[in-house]
Amino acid sequence: MEEKIVVCQCTIPFIFQTYTQYIPLSVYDLQTWMGSPSIYVYDCSNAGIIVKSFKQFAEQHEREYESGSLFSVIPSVCKMVLSLQLASQNRASITPPPSFKNCIQLAACAANQILPMNPDLPADIFTACLTTPIKIALRWFVMQNTSKLVPKVSMDHIDKIPGQLNDRRTMLGELNWIFTAITDTIAWNTLPRDLFQKLFRQDLLVASLFRNFLLAERIMRSYDCTPVSSPKLPPTYQHAMWQAWDLALDLCLSQLPGILEKDEHFVHSPFFEEQLTAFQVWLNLGSERRNPPEQLPIVLQDFCKILFVEYLTNNVLLSQVHRLRALELLGRFLDLGPWAVNLALSVGIFPYVLKLLQSSARELRPLLVFIWAKILAVDSTCQADLVRENGHKYFLSVLQDPTILSKATLHFFKWRVSHSGSICPCKYGSWISCRTRGRLARKSCLYLLRTTAGQ
Repeated sequence: MEEKIVVCQCTIPFIFQTYTQYIPLSVYDLQTWMGSPSIYVYDCSNAGIIVKSFKQFAEQHEREYESGSLFSVIPSVCKMVLSLQLASQNRASITPPPSFKNCIQLAACAANQILPMNPDLPADIFTACLTTPIKIALRWFVMQNTSKLVPKVSMDHIDKIPGQLNDRRTMLGELNWIFTAITDTIAWNTLPRDLFQKLFRQDLLVASLFRNFLLAERIMRSYDCTPVSSPKLPPTYQHAMWQAWDLALDLCLSQLPGILEKDEHFVHSPFFEEQLTAFQVWLNLGSERRNPPEQLPIVLQDFCKILFVEYLTNNVLLSQVHRLRALELLGRFLDLGPWAVNLALSVGIFPYVLKLLQSSARELRPLLVFIWAKILAVDSTCQADLVRENGHKYFLSVLQDPTILSKATLHFFKWRVSHSGSICPCKYGSWISCRTRGRLARKSCLYLLRTTAGQ
């Protein structure tokens, strides 16, 4: 039986400004125009077909480059002469082979699925999830009729939510911060570590797109559509943290009628404080043999981000107790061992604890010194960034601060002294005096300065 090879001539409906109708555009031509790396978003029915065809045409590009390369079309004598010339020239000027492995693709549905046609939803609902996630998440949440606290909230109310996305003091800004924390947590607990680093930590735009893609998957699946991505992600639409997101929406939207009609003040969500308490419970009961705490990205990244913004803008978003509590729990976690430090660094804690060294708050100095001593003891590669940002000057200022030993300015915390003489958070409730803790903080400062002096 004769075998037949079928080549898929996949085309995309494409519209130009100078034309009044859609024109079919080959995926092969699109790859040629865009090059690599690129990001592709397919918001159309049967979008999964494009993702499959993309790989086929990418392999075709690579085969054509190999078969049509310079050395395959010139005589052997010329090859020898040209090889000698290239050996003495800059080979960087040679055009590299096309590689589309680094291209990112986000498709609205699978190859055999049709986009939802709901008049209450935007026609480009997948694009809306990727570009305006908070707005579409609120609309979808109200449409589900599952909200317990917001029976009087309508679509008109959603469009009138006060605030801005980048201002956490407002309702809209607070929801944006919570959404970022939850999607980061879902990704960190679901994806392999290397894929999480690639998609959520290397580029801000890519990280934002994939956070929003997690929301798109949840919403699109409720309309029998399965979004497709390359690189492929595991399903996340049933993760338990989505329930925390629904609760945060409930609590915020329950205040909306009073804010719009009676000019009431917005009460901030207890989300971060509750997650901090959950993290504290894990610290009291957890160990290396247990799974890492689910709240790690929230506590280690978002709390440090809040602290950083608070100190630089003088906006007191957290009370002094919460600030110190967050850093104390971070210190307790790092004290569990090198595995805990590596987990914290993989989440992305480093840039934020580095920025916290710009803080002038004296009550944080012993905690920051301890945290940095733990980080540098496990990962010495952080020394270069610390010196480049003049972080060592922070430890010098701690040594020059006479109030570091003062009982009036140091707060009591539960600490224990390890066998090696370093300071460690106490897990069992023993106490040491403020004066002893201050001396140990000075010892840690001297260790950090000796460590950074080698740079």
